[in-house]
Amino acid sequence: MRELITSLNKSLGSQHNKEINKWVNKQYNRISQYGQEAISLNDVKPSEVVNVVMSTMTQLDLTPIELFRYCLVVPSLNKGLQSFIAVMEIMPGFYKHQLTVGKKIAINDMAIAYHGERFERYGSDKHIIHKPNLEKTHQKYCFINGTIIDESKQFSVGFNEAEIQGIGESIFEKKYNGVNPFNKKEWDDIVFSALYHRLYDEPKIYYANRKCFKRR
Repeated sequence: MRELITSLNKSLGSQHNKEINKWVNKQYNRISQYGQEAISLNDVKPSEVVNVVMSTMTQLDLTPIELFRYCLVVPSLNKGLQSFIAVMEIMPGFYKHQLTVGKKIAINDMAIAYHGERFERYGSDKHIIHKPNLEKTHQKYCFINGTIIDESKQFSVGFNEAEIQGIGESIFEKKYNGVNPFNKKEWDDIVFSALYHRLYDEPKIYYANRKCFKRR
């Protein structure tokens, strides 16, 4: 823990010391589950935690606010299940911020539709209509509605039920090697992050906000 705090103080400046300590403590208090075994960053070599965080900050050109608000450092196991590792996870708020900061794109809705709720989709150039219920059953569709502001054009992108399940299983099995590092809400966030990556592949979104994609 001390090594990460020291490295972040050197990189971000001592004026962020309070936020650094709060964020680092939160990461080290995070628990992942592998069967009946609990894993935390205290099980990971300090140098590995520092390397993962600093390299991600460099690759994404993260600001202090982006790091503290949108990033998690997750304890896990390597593919051989022989050593503890740290994995950096980026929450969907980061991708939303990057798309909307230039005020060329607006994200109007980001939601999950459940079976039994009103749900209507009319194509990728229209907003999805969704009326949520208080009772939640099984997830049916995960979606983002947005608008290209200069052209007043709507768009939507989504994952169906099979895709939601497939993404969760793939991340659980291949990225985290059977380790469960997240609660229910955080798993939903992981799916939304994957959905933002699909949105980034849309040519109309790329050309509406090229500055964002060049920077990141």
